[in-house]
This record gives sequence, C-alpha cells and structure tokens, in this order.
Amino acid sequence: PTILSLKSDFLNTQTRTLSQPLAPTRTFTSQNNGISSPHSQLQQHQSIPQKPLSEAIQKLNHRLTQHNRRAYPPQATRHVAEQIDKLYFTSTSTSASLGKANEGDGEDEDDEDEDGQAWLRVNADLTVPRLITSIPDSWSSVSEKEVDDHPMEAKRFAELVAQLKELDQQKRKVLERVAKLRKIKGLVEGEGAEGEGGGGGGGGGGGMKAVQENLVTKNGEMEAELQRMRVLLARVGGRVEKLDKE
Repeated sequence: PTILSLKSDFLNTQTRTLSQPLAPTRTFTSQNNGISSPHSQLQQHQSIPQKPLSEAIQKLNHRLTQHNRRAYPPQATRHVAEQIDKLYFTSTSTSASLGKANEGDGEDEDDEDEDGQAWLRVNADLTVPRLITSIPDSWSSVSEKEVDDHPMEAKRFAELVAQLKELDQQKRKVLERVAKLRKIKGLVEGEGAEGEGGGGGGGGGGGMKAVQENLVTKNGEMEAELQRMRVLLARVGGRVEKLDKE
C-alpha cells in the first residue's frame, strides 16, 4: 500500500466514525425511565418523554449528516491525503539532499554507487528497468543481521522482488511485440504515401494497394471470384445433366 492509500483509508475511517448517528447512552435511558441507582442526581428532575426526545435526536442526526456531507466530501479527503503524500516525499527528498551535501562534492564514482542504491529511496520509481535490475534478489545482500532478525519480512521481500522482475520481463516482451507490430503496420500502411508521391511504375504503390490482387486474402477479390465460379459451375453442371437426359 502507498502513503496515499493509507492516509485515504485512515481519513475515510475517521469520517465514517464522525458520521455515525448519535443515540442516548444506556445510563441516560435508564435514568430517564426511572430505573436509575439511588445515587443518581437525575431523580430530582422530571424525566423527558420518549417522543420529543426521539424527535430531537432525529433532527440532530439530520443536521449532523448534512454537516458531514459538506465538511467531509470525498474530494476533500482525497485532497488532504494527496497533500500529506506530497509533504512526506518532500521531507524525505530534502533529508536525502542534505545528506548528500554533508557527504561531499559527489564525484562520478559516488554517482555510480548511488545508482546502485537508488532503489532504496522512499520515492524511487520501481517501474524503471534500470532500478529493477539493481534490486538484489534477497535482503541478505543488504543486511544479514536484519534477515536473521526479521525472517518473514526477508522472505516477503524476496517474493516481491521475484514477482517484480518477472513482470518487468513480461513488460519488455510486450513492448518488443508492440514495436514489431508497429513496424509491420508502418510497412503495410505508412509507406503508401511514399509510393504515391514517388509515382510509379514497377509495381510501386504502398499500403493495401501494394498487395497483389491475385493473393488469397479474407474478403478479397480472389475469394469473391472463386465464389462466382462455384455458382457458375453449379449452373453449368445442372444444364449438362439436362442435356444428357434429353
């Protein structure tokens, strides 16, 4: 879960808590009905009838519902969660920048080492292939002691890293396939303009016009011609049979 989702869930939970309808407590109800203990101070006062009490509580809950709808709309909750998320990442980025400034000037060798540890940043973009490949397969490469202290977390880390790298491989295959299909599309359609502009003889012409008409394609001219020939052969065959009978 992200910081944004965690804060959104927390704010939604608090909003639902504040939006719960109000109701008299059991102590108040028992005292109002005259079933209170001898030490109750409300015995000296007249009890409130149930009907006006219910009407007052109903009106109060109605006012409360209207107030919560205006004060805690989903858009406001989302906006507050986004602000918290931005402040969190801003503070972590500022701390990281101050740490770099205190360490020194930052030479090229340090930059290379930083790239190797870039995935440890709180705001690291784990969709970047370079960062994904830099993540170790197990947490033992980072800290053996933490693996011994938290074996379940280390196991979960290894599972998530393996899943992330597998998804990255699938993404690369999909991107390669998309690039290949776009290239084929460019050869079939994109070169049509070049063929028309160059004019041409020698069987030029791009796009679908460049495909020979005698090739068998779905819903093509060859398929239509074959269908007409089947109908013609059936008619000719029928007439020949009639002639033979005569």
